[in-house]
Amino acid sequence: MSLYPRHLLPRVYYKRIPPTIIPPKTHFLRFIDDMQISTSEEMQNSCEKILNPSHFPNGCSMNILSVFTKEDVKYKLIKTDTPIFESWAEGLTSYVPQDEEVTIIENRCFCGIDYSKVMRYQADVGYVDRNNNKKRGIATFVFMHAPLLSNFWHYNMFMKLSLEDGNKEVICERQNPVISDSQIRKLVVAQLDDLKEFLIIPSETKPCKIYWWKYYSVKSMYKYIKKVIQIGCTMFASRNVEETIASRN
Repeated sequence: MSLYPRHLLPRVYYKRIPPTIIPPKTHFLRFIDDMQISTSEEMQNSCEKILNPSHFPNGCSMNILSVFTKEDVKYKLIKTDTPIFESWAEGLTSYVPQDEEVTIIENRCFCGIDYSKVMRYQADVGYVDRNNNKKRGIATFVFMHAPLLSNFWHYNMFMKLSLEDGNKEVICERQNPVISDSQIRKLVVAQLDDLKEFLIIPSETKPCKIYWWKYYSVKSMYKYIKKVIQIGCTMFASRNVEETIASRN
């Protein structure tokens, strides 16, 4: 049996967690390998490494602290040819990482991200669009549920722009039609002093409660129960046939 925690895996009857149900006092966890953080000063001085601007076009990877606990931080997944990092969608079967795909790092470094502070943040920013025009907009940040076949509790943090020429909002992810990856990185770098205020030292992070019925899909759950019942009935019928044949012999 794999050492990897089963409670991190998605189930076929789960659904994506809508942003509207995330409790205001939620903390997200961001891993930082090759360093240790014990004080707020150390954490803030390392903000650019923790919230690396180069990660934002693809999403700054983190986990919601709830079912995923601080004890789970030590399980580092290793990229292989298996679907360990592939995206999960409703109805798909999870992938259980094998022991050779998991490294256990005791005291692995991480810090928290304060969801409530992120949601209150906005900044007036200037940027250059893909047509090389100088524009202005309002920058905010969003958390998007990005479950993996091996980890249902995975999220990505993106910058979002509210454009000055209308009410259009754009998630600043790779290959978006408005702003290039290099401009996304520059905008995040410009906000680093403000981003420091989002960070929480490990000892002060606290889990939130997300009730199971919030991420269970009724439709998928019905299909799952129906399938389990069908399998049970088939096994029961097969056993009765075997017992009947055995009794006649």
